[in-house]
Amino acid sequence: MKGRKKVLLIGLAAVMLIALIVFVRYAQPSPEAVAYPDFIKAVEEGKVKTVYLNNDDKIRGEYKSGGSFITDNPRKEDFKEYLLMKNIKVDEMKRQSQFENIASFLLMLAIFGGVLLFVSKGASGQLQGGISKLSSIRTQPEGKTGITLKDIAGNEEAKESVKELIDFIKNPEVFARYGARLPRGIIFYGPPGTGKTLMAKAVAGEADVPFYAVSGSDFVQIYVGVGASRIRDLFKKAREHGKCVIFIDEIDALGK
Repeated sequence: MKGRKKVLLIGLAAVMLIALIVFVRYAQPSPEAVAYPDFIKAVEEGKVKTVYLNNDDKIRGEYKSGGSFITDNPRKEDFKEYLLMKNIKVDEMKRQSQFENIASFLLMLAIFGGVLLFVSKGASGQLQGGISKLSSIRTQPEGKTGITLKDIAGNEEAKESVKELIDFIKNPEVFARYGARLPRGIIFYGPPGTGKTLMAKAVAGEADVPFYAVSGSDFVQIYVGVGASRIRDLFKKAREHGKCVIFIDEIDALGK
């Protein structure tokens, strides 16, 4: 919200500058177009007060009576000296043009600053959002799987091996009393379709804990540190439940 307010303020200031430039240019009356001979006649008669010299095709001036005029620029080397000898004030930089140049510069600076601020805020937000999205693991626990060891046909040896692990999860206090520690994990190996995922769901179902299922490829990224960050994020989510089963399919993608 603060970034948007800054952008709005800069945009408002730019609009005000544009309005000021337009007012200065068009609000004042247009000078009277005078032929060069008529201008020389007015100079000789002492009617001209100020002449603004520049390198443009036209020059502007002011009468002593208060009006303004515009005429052709003769571009003579002694033209300024001629005007000064006639007691005419010569200004080689018109004040209005100088003010317009300053206002235009400030306008460009404000617009550039606003665009730069907007782009930097957007890029920073996108970068932070992209990093947070990359570093977080998109997985939700399946809750109660409803699958038990009775739902698995065969694999009797594997089922006997996981029963001890199920007891560990359900009654950790009993094993802790004797100094036994929960195994760090178990590996199910075999060709596709042999029931590895089903066995892991049965462990979670028998222990009555949430079940997380992710793939090893989720932790392999081209950006350094993203994979490790995802692993930390996964275990942080798992610890919130106290007890759960994390199943990492194709774990050989992490460590062969």
